[in-house]
Amino acid sequence: MGQSDSQPKVVLVTGASGFVALNVIQELAKTQHKIRATVRNANDKTKVDIVKRAAQSSKFPIEIVSADLTNADSWIEACRGADIVIHTASPFPIDSPEDPENQLYKPAIQGTKNVLNAAYITNVKRVVVTSSCASVYDFMATNTVFTEKNWNDPEKTTPYAKSKILAERAAWDFVEEKKKNGKNCFELAVINPCFVMGPSLGDSSSLGTSEKMIAGMLQGIPEKATEFHIGYCDVRDVAQAHVRAAFLPEAAGHRHIIETKWASNKQAFDILKNKYENQGFKLSTEFESTPNPNNRSDTTRMTSVLKIKPNSFENSIIDMAESLIKAEQKVFLASILHTLICLKMNECQKTHNKLEDSSLDKLISKNSSSSKDVKSCKNQKTLTRSGMERRTRKKCQKCNMVITQANRKFKYCLWCIELGKIRIEDIEEKNMVKKSDLTLLPRGEIIKTKCLKKLDELITTELNGNNNNLNQFNFPEQFLGTNDLVINLIRDESYEIYKHLTKEYVNQEINALKLISQSTKQLPSLELNSNLLEDLLVSKLVIHLDNHVNCLMNTIRCLPGFDRFSMKDMQQVLSEQLIVIFGLRTLNLFIKDDYFLMLDENIQFSKNVASTLLGESVCQKVIDFFFNLKSMNLTTQELSLLVPFILTMSNENVDNFDLVKEINQNYGRALFSEFALNQRNSNKQFLDFFSDLIKDSSNINKICCDVLIRLGIMPFRN
Repeated sequence: MGQSDSQPKVVLVTGASGFVALNVIQELAKTQHKIRATVRNANDKTKVDIVKRAAQSSKFPIEIVSADLTNADSWIEACRGADIVIHTASPFPIDSPEDPENQLYKPAIQGTKNVLNAAYITNVKRVVVTSSCASVYDFMATNTVFTEKNWNDPEKTTPYAKSKILAERAAWDFVEEKKKNGKNCFELAVINPCFVMGPSLGDSSSLGTSEKMIAGMLQGIPEKATEFHIGYCDVRDVAQAHVRAAFLPEAAGHRHIIETKWASNKQAFDILKNKYENQGFKLSTEFESTPNPNNRSDTTRMTSVLKIKPNSFENSIIDMAESLIKAEQKVFLASILHTLICLKMNECQKTHNKLEDSSLDKLISKNSSSSKDVKSCKNQKTLTRSGMERRTRKKCQKCNMVITQANRKFKYCLWCIELGKIRIEDIEEKNMVKKSDLTLLPRGEIIKTKCLKKLDELITTELNGNNNNLNQFNFPEQFLGTNDLVINLIRDESYEIYKHLTKEYVNQEINALKLISQSTKQLPSLELNSNLLEDLLVSKLVIHLDNHVNCLMNTIRCLPGFDRFSMKDMQQVLSEQLIVIFGLRTLNLFIKDDYFLMLDENIQFSKNVASTLLGESVCQKVIDFFFNLKSMNLTTQELSLLVPFILTMSNENVDNFDLVKEINQNYGRALFSEFALNQRNSNKQFLDFFSDLIKDSSNINKICCDVLIRLGIMPFRN
């Protein structure tokens, strides 16, 4: 598995908001591959923003999903479609935990097993596990050179080290057991980093153990400490090691110690003291000296196989400190910027006739330097809904967009206000403030007046629209236009709606994959000779299709543009592709030449059942259609855009023909833009196959509808 592969691969990084994982994501962003990342809660905006910043240079938008180490089912959804898994998620406490079993062992060991089992079920090709030198070192040894063959004794070490030892052993045992049973399993590579230092990519609200140690030293915390000797490494080297181990063939089946130097926390403190003592930082910790054990590690695999040229110990310490200081600068600046923007928006209230919602109470969080939307008035939705049809001749002074009747008192359209962004990064990129003005002295110092004036000038310029940084959203007479910003909008909306449409079938897929992996038959075969049983199946199908129709009617209108359909046209476009859309919702239930839709807890709508009920010829055509579609390995993002694209393909029988055609063209543009991102546009065979398949969708829907009408269960038909 090499990085030179022409097709981009999907790489899943677990524990994405962690210190190591953020650097792994940043390293992956330099490659041609797609990044999917897990956090415990994808609705935690602070963590999500930090992860997105780490991936901002990636060619593809990062996908962030929720997954919990103790929840096995969540990992099957996270791993599905991934080629490689980099498993970094594991707890690392700075103090001994009160409850090691629940705080360390369970999430580390069972969490690793859950991830590996999900990777196996979903046919992941390689897994890279982040272990630790704690699973290698014997901390009581002296004058020893540790190698990848060494294992620490779990019964003679700390709870953290024990958790890492048992978790890594569980990973190797998992792969070995599968191979013994003659099953194809993913390749496994393990990274064993020492105590990790180097630049932090998080902010002050999300510091890891290593970061907290350095941040504490800069503030004189703790007052007294015991010197400890251990191997140190740089997080940038660790990140490179993970990415290279994910792709290099020779990395599979091996452990890899990552170490720069064997040193002590006292040496790290001395480096910081020499650099920062005269800058006002309180470097006052007193250390109790201990003997140097004179140990080191054999790093042959790090340098010869992974080709890592390690950063120096001194650079790692200084770079970590600098990144932490900069993070504190941004927190401090953000709080000042928040105040200034509020003052400026109060002035804008007069200009804009007192906008109803310009309080900006959450414009810039004190713990985040990420972009925040400037809020507009509560009537914004009228721009995307029926209010567009009630527009007047008044136009926005910035983008010349027609302002709706409801908002005619404003000089600017709500899109211009809504999409205006003020970022800390803007201040630095435009050199609006010199670095010397931003130097953070010990906490409590006030930023120079000169700096405040320049920040004030920047905000004034942004809000008055005298530069090109305020995004323009041209949304007048034609729906969506050609603006990349709008393509991103419908991309994001479509993705969220598709995830909602498929959510109820996730557990069915998980159960099916589990049963298949265990070589278990899901259900005994059904005898369909009786009319009574046929009536039972028909009644179950009626329930599923009714739920399908209700779900579509409640969610599809939320897609950009679909709210402009009349009820009649909405029913028409749904009826033309109703069965195909149901197939797209349940596409992941087409597994191993069968269909694993459960009509209830005990009845599987299998290929055999469908053939008997619908007819063998119809069933085979439908099965072939969806398995061919699944064989194209479309991403979730591509499938989410395919739904509205297919829905608006058949437009002959609608009242507003032009509207349906216009929306179809825009979703087609978004879909093929996604194909281009995924390097599919240059693949003529892919595009021809896709085109032929999509052209056949109406026919598939029709033959299914004809059978269902005969059974009396087809909605929308007279």
